[in-house]
Amino acid sequence: MQLQIGAQQKAAETVLDTCEDLSGDVKKFAESVEQHLKNVTGSAAVSVVDVTNHWAESFKVFHEDLQRYAQALVEVDKAAAENEKRVNKSFEDIANSTQVANGGLTWEKNLYLQGA
Repeated sequence: MQLQIGAQQKAAETVLDTCEDLSGDVKKFAESVEQHLKNVTGSAAVSVVDVTNHWAESFKVFHEDLQRYAQALVEVDKAAAENEKRVNKSFEDIANSTQVANGGLTWEKNLYLQGA
């Protein structure tokens, strides 16, 4: 399984877009509850407010978790890209040192001269 650089960034953008959508929905829900709360009286009103506040706090934690998850996805992409650069540099260094050791011949020319 190969990691596709850029895919995690795209996934992070999707997570953040979804997070924004959910935040908008939560805001609409809170406004709707507030609008309809005037129809609720007594201890029921207190219960509705308590439940709504608890739900909003839970969503806040969930929202923060989603943002951290999106950031972690971005970091995976960054780390993979950096690792790929290091690996490519190592291969270039090996190829260059092999070329120098063979008197300036590339491995392809060396194989050709050997009759392979």
